[in-house]
Parts: sequence; structure tokens; C-alpha cells
Amino acid sequence: MPRPKNFDIEQTLERAVGIFWRKGYAATSIQDLLDEMGLNRGSLYATYGGKRRLFATAVDRYRQDVVAPRLVAMESETAGLSEIRNFFEAFLERVRSGHSRYGCLMTNTCVELAPHDPAMAAKARQNLARIEGAFTQALRCAQARDELNGNLNPQALGRFLTATLQGLQVMTKAGLPIAHLEDVVRTALATLEP
Repeated sequence: MPRPKNFDIEQTLERAVGIFWRKGYAATSIQDLLDEMGLNRGSLYATYGGKRRLFATAVDRYRQDVVAPRLVAMESETAGLSEIRNFFEAFLERVRSGHSRYGCLMTNTCVELAPHDPAMAAKARQNLARIEGAFTQALRCAQARDELNGNLNPQALGRFLTATLQGLQVMTKAGLPIAHLEDVVRTALATLEP
């Protein structure tokens, strides 16, 4: 009979998300994980199956706890341009406050692992599709209310905004000044004006 776990699985997973977000997959050693999570090697492997499986679980948790809540307003049937503006303003506010200095774990994963890890590439594509879908939903609703030029393609604009967001994430991680990011956001939002 397995021994009961004497640690909080959810809390240790949150700590794993944090260190992978800060350091990336390759730069995070097993010892880093053990130190950050407060586990011994046996507990880490018995609970999470090793670094690779722990990373996949951490990525899923990040998508659930960080990405999904940020998209909810744009996925609403009543969404429109104001929800898109609010989304980007909230992004800029996180950068200003220092909460986004590590960029986005999903964007970082896409850049670091997707080229040679099919499973991580699939997770990255799913994440990008969810973001694109949220933007597209808000744009379609805006177009239906005549907030958006009827000649514009909401799906193409959704892809454009998704690419813009990913670029902003990389710029954030690279430490570019907030004024540069504000310029990008202002320019992207200007494309939506009637």
C-alpha cells in the first residue's frame, strides 16, 4: 500500500509552474525543482513522473489558471472591441507592475520546445487556437454591432492580434521598454477602428 503524501500536491505544482516560467524547461534542473517544490527525488518521481511529465502538467495548469481566465471576457457572446482593449490594457498593466517579466510560459514553451517536441508543439498550437478564438469571437460580435468595419475579416484580425500578443510576450521577456509595448498595442488597436 502506498504511503500517503505528506505535502500539498497543488501547492507543489504551483511552485513547479513558477520555476519553469522563470527559468524555462532546459535551464530548470531536477535539483532546482526539488529545492523549489520542497520535495525529495522519490516524491517528485512518484507524484509527477519526472521532469518531462511535470513540465507537461505545469503547462496545462498554467493554461487553466493563467491563460483561460484572461480570455473569458472576449469569449462572451456580448464581447466586443472594449473587451479587446481591456485585454491589452491588462497585459500592459501586468508588464508595468513587473508581473510579466518572465513573458508567457506558453510563448516561452513554443519558442524553446515546440521545434523539436511534438507534444509541446501541440499544446502550444492549442493555446494559440484558444487565444485566436477569443479574439475572433469578440471581433465577430463587434462586427455584428457595427463596431467593426464590415469589410474586415474577424478571423484574420484574430490571427493578427494573436501574433501581436505573442510578439509582445517576447518583447516583454527581452526587457524592452514599456513605451515600445504601448506603441505596438496602440498600433494594433488602431487597425480595429472604423
